Amino acid sequence: MNKLLTLTVAISIVGPPWAQEKPTRPEVGRFQIVAEPATNEILGTVYLLDTATGKVWREACLQNLDGDDNGLGGQPCVWVPMTRLDSKGDVYAFDARHPKKTTETKAPENP
Repeated sequence: MNKLLTLTVAISIVGPPWAQEKPTRPEVGRFQIVAEPATNEILGTVYLLDTATGKVWREACLQNLDGDDNGLGGQPCVWVPMTRLDSKGDVYAFDARHPKKTTETKAPENP
């Protein structure tokens, strides 16, 4: 009887094993770095992909015109977000933010 009471108290304090939640672990591999191979004419491009949201960033290395690296010990590189158009609404919104440039054409002069 004493053992049964002790077992009942222990289960009520700890809780049944089937009621325990599985421990959560951090997402592994959410961000992926993908490199596009280089060709003879163009250096390869490096992309950062967020596999949870689908967002993409492109690596861009910065340098001043005079070659100064701003004291950072090399060319500083940043991740630049890429615009993604998933629907017609996205295309219309993009067009509204980026109006088409008008170019003036001159009529050829008659000699």
